[in-house]
Amino acid sequence: MFPASYRSLLRTPDVPWALGTSLIARLPQGMVGLAVVLLVQSRTGSFAAAGLVSAAYVAGAAVGGPLLARLSDRVGPRPVLLPAAVLCATASVALGWLDTDRVAVLLSLAAVAGVGTPPITTIARALWPQLLPDEERLTAMYALEATTQELTYIVGPSLVTGLVALAAPGAAVAASGLLALAGTVLFLSGAAGRRRPVEAAAGGRDVRGLWPAFAAGLLIAATFSGVEVAVVAAVDARGIPAAAGVLLAGWSFGSLAGGLLAGARPIAVPPERLLPRLLLLVTAAHAALAFLPAPYGLGAGQAVAGATGAPAMAPRDARAARGGAAGGGAEAFAWLATAFLAGGAAGAALSGTLADDAAPRAAGQGVCDSIVASSRSTQTLDWTQRTTSVMRPTSVTFGTCS
Repeated sequence: MFPASYRSLLRTPDVPWALGTSLIARLPQGMVGLAVVLLVQSRTGSFAAAGLVSAAYVAGAAVGGPLLARLSDRVGPRPVLLPAAVLCATASVALGWLDTDRVAVLLSLAAVAGVGTPPITTIARALWPQLLPDEERLTAMYALEATTQELTYIVGPSLVTGLVALAAPGAAVAASGLLALAGTVLFLSGAAGRRRPVEAAAGGRDVRGLWPAFAAGLLIAATFSGVEVAVVAAVDARGIPAAAGVLLAGWSFGSLAGGLLAGARPIAVPPERLLPRLLLLVTAAHAALAFLPAPYGLGAGQAVAGATGAPAMAPRDARAARGGAAGGGAEAFAWLATAFLAGGAAGAALSGTLADDAAPRAAGQGVCDSIVASSRSTQTLDWTQRTTSVMRPTSVTFGTCS
């Protein structure tokens, strides 16, 4: 049963529209990684090139996200996000339909599309405190948003698989940009378009207190992004590349289930003690993927691993909302997202290289090394949470993995 706390949020004015349209605008997040890998690999025959182009898109978004979010804080979302969405859609359509196998061209178009990607996730998370000033309901909102966002990683890969089967990988890439544009227009037609500019805090914005969360998110994202490339390589080696979307959607189904459970039944353990334990669980679950056969064993393992991933990222959004990272508004969330995207770019590039140089299992093993490193980093996170008030979350909630 859908928790009563979540149902009450959906009866709040402006919340259902903002949440629903933001999910449409975020749907390309669940499409781009797989679509770009399939497109570039089909054109160049190289998983290394596919990983690099995917990394270029993610790196572009990592650079553009904070810049667009800061401008949005200063002048409002509408005059910033609409031009960015047009740029993203144009570059995505060109990347999908331009008939070339030149890696330099593909890298350039992917980077431009990434830079123009509207930071809808960060704008939405900065919007919730304006719509829900009560702290308890705001915490529940972050849990609900993060849970429902997993739908984008369920629908997105499945949509890519369908478009590839009906048309070509380029159609999926182009569709992702057009969906980003349409979703942004719908999102800005509601409360997000009326969001007031944020006054900069005295002395400017300081996000340095969030660095342990940046480090943990970066390393975990390297694992998630690396697993995405490794799964494509694994099923391609078995001669069933179309199964990649289904397997990746299984990861998100597991994450959705884990998130719903975490949001409805919070664990009565202080977050600074709970987070390292959850990340150890993430380590074990994702390390096991390197030893599971494709497609059925790998599919089951993906679902189990997904169930551990989303709840492990739980405290991140609550921290940023609580302190506002010294008044940064959407920019605070954008920097958190940038750290995650940077890890994703590194993971995609590393896994693609390993997939070319060795068996797909080696790619899986390589990303397992990343998650082991992230688990070790939580020892620093744990220590900092005990000594720095900025890093101490108000409660345990389910957070997104992006």
